[in-house]
Amino acid sequence: MADHYAVLEIQQTASNAEINSAYYRLARIHHPDKNLHNVEEATERFKKIQNAHAILSDETKRCQYDIGRATASSFADTGGAGSGAGATRDDEPPDEFIFVPFEFMFPPRFVRNWQEWAWGVGGERRDREPEQERWDRRMEEIYQERAERQQDVQRKEEERAAAKQAQKDASDRERRNAMQREAAQQEARWQREGATTFEAKASTCLHSAFCIKNQLRKKVRCHACGFKRGVTEFECPHCARHICQKCITDFAAKRKAVDSQDESSVL
Repeated sequence: MADHYAVLEIQQTASNAEINSAYYRLARIHHPDKNLHNVEEATERFKKIQNAHAILSDETKRCQYDIGRATASSFADTGGAGSGAGATRDDEPPDEFIFVPFEFMFPPRFVRNWQEWAWGVGGERRDREPEQERWDRRMEEIYQERAERQQDVQRKEEERAAAKQAQKDASDRERRNAMQREAAQQEARWQREGATTFEAKASTCLHSAFCIKNQLRKKVRCHACGFKRGVTEFECPHCARHICQKCITDFAAKRKAVDSQDESSVL
């Protein structure tokens, strides 16, 4: 039986995401179009990769494949005898039914060895589990392992989503706090300069670092510099004026200089 896990270079406990990742990685490497110097070998390798992915990416096919692997392993461990379907006997048949025909077809040593394997040394029947029950138990174990892996993957995804949401909430809080501090500083500057009317506030506003970006169909005139520079405008939340990208940069430098003066005056 082909080892599809070895073909995809993954562990038997690999998740669906790991299976797909390994498939895409190997498919890019061994695709015949990427190996023109050895097309036949690359084609054969690529077919094996596709077959392995087709089986392992399907839950039912993968479960059947895992059971077949376990059965083959059990068959090899027992020396290849009696592990196939129909090998388990629920009732001990008469001795003459089992052994008399074999005495005519096989030498006594073979019959003795088979008797010891099938019924145990001394002629007593081994207490062996029926094949179907063993298969059912193995299938249940595989489904349980698969469910545990899926739960683990889901738990990790939920943890990542929660961490991402917490980071986003922290960033939003920091942004709101920064906007509130900036608004308070702008109000303090207006009070120092005695700006009470809308026009006075608009003319003395240093504009916000959190302006609302708007994309328009045509160029617009900037309320700060008076030029038509582009189709992108920025609306200041303090004075409601629309300014251009160049003025955004210029006013950022002015705010920094004013904030530095305010800090030095406080000190």
